[in-house]
Amino acid sequence: AGFALGGPFRRDRSFYFVAFEHQDGEEVIPYTGIDRDGVRGGRYAAPVEDDNLFFRTDFNLGGSHLLMVRLSADDRETAGVNVGGITTPESGFHLAETDFGVAATLTSVLTPNVIHEARLLGATSSYDQRANSDRPGVERPTGIFGGNNLNRQERDEDRIQLVNNVTWHRGRHTMKLGVDVTRSRTRIGTRFNPMGNFLYDTDL
Repeated sequence: AGFALGGPFRRDRSFYFVAFEHQDGEEVIPYTGIDRDGVRGGRYAAPVEDDNLFFRTDFNLGGSHLLMVRLSADDRETAGVNVGGITTPESGFHLAETDFGVAATLTSVLTPNVIHEARLLGATSSYDQRANSDRPGVERPTGIFGGNNLNRQERDEDRIQLVNNVTWHRGRHTMKLGVDVTRSRTRIGTRFNPMGNFLYDTDL
């Protein structure tokens, strides 16, 4: 489900476009492993959700200058990660991801042969992966159940980008000069299963 709208803020001077989409469903994941209750195999209905927002606007600042502003956001949740084969749902993961970015670009026609572009981008993203169980993990030839060895993983990133370039056309030739500077900071955190994991070579 979703919607999309667009039109002029001011006729022949500024325009906008906005769209939103929501997806909600389930992914059926089969598995063959024996769980902690001794039940062999089954199907796991893993919920999946995704919300996506996009907005763009363009401003004509005169005969030779165009400003574009863009915003995008995405929020996703996925269950049943790592489930399948001999891995039972208890040993799977739940995943939550978020991305957000905003950018502004100014394009200027300096002469009929020279175009200048300046762009500023700011973005942030997060990744959160959590195990479905904190119980001791058990891995046997016929099934894996309990907590996963990787109990939790978090990752956050912030990024700023500045682009400034000039494009020059002359006859059949084009030359482009400029700079592209990016500053990125990433924070990563992990946690292993506090209850430990047990590995068996046999089911006996």
